[in-house]
Amino acid sequence: MWNALKHLLSSKKAILGIVTAVTAGVAKIGWQIPSETVGLIVAPMIAAILGQGMADSGKEAAKIAAGSK
Repeated sequence: MWNALKHLLSSKKAILGIVTAVTAGVAKIGWQIPSETVGLIVAPMIAAILGQGMADSGKEAAKIAAGSK
């Protein structure tokens, strides 16, 4: 279990996802943060998660291509 947790916390996507969820959750449970501000904070985080996912898929494709040669 600890190895899985270490692996999860070493992932950029996981860390960004946790921070995004906490940010949205804090705004939802009672802090007086306008929804526009939350959107301005959360949107770039979601874009970073998607961008990191694309970068990671490119790395895996390169590993597969290198292994098949």
